[in-house]
Amino acid sequence: MYSHTQEYEQLRERDDLYSHTQEYEQLRELGRQIMQSDTTRGPLVQGHLSEISKAWEHLTNLLGQKHQQYSSTANLWQQYVDAKQNVGRVLDDVAPLTKQDVVCKSQPDVKKALDKHKASVANIYLILFSVIFASASFFA
Repeated sequence: MYSHTQEYEQLRERDDLYSHTQEYEQLRELGRQIMQSDTTRGPLVQGHLSEISKAWEHLTNLLGQKHQQYSSTANLWQQYVDAKQNVGRVLDDVAPLTKQDVVCKSQPDVKKALDKHKASVANIYLILFSVIFASASFFA
């Protein structure tokens, strides 16, 4: 089950990693300084810096993908919650129709009551369809 707390923690961890960008840049600068001051160690330091750069890039790419995934999931979850609230509102609107006794004295009264119930049923189906569609998208 998706949790907003989990999303918050993931975003906080991503922000924590991005806050280390300055240290990463300082490490790279120190490596450059070592390469300039001791040319015999240059290739070794360059190799380590290259590995660190690849790992950093890989990590930031993964975090970006996770951030996008969690943002998309949060958006779908909000759509689901909205659709669910719409169903609740429609059911609240329709509930009185199911409880009231309709007294029809003429054909137009019967037609009016029937049209009102048909419109309510159609509205319920539309909302249910949107909830099912949102659920299918959420779990896809």
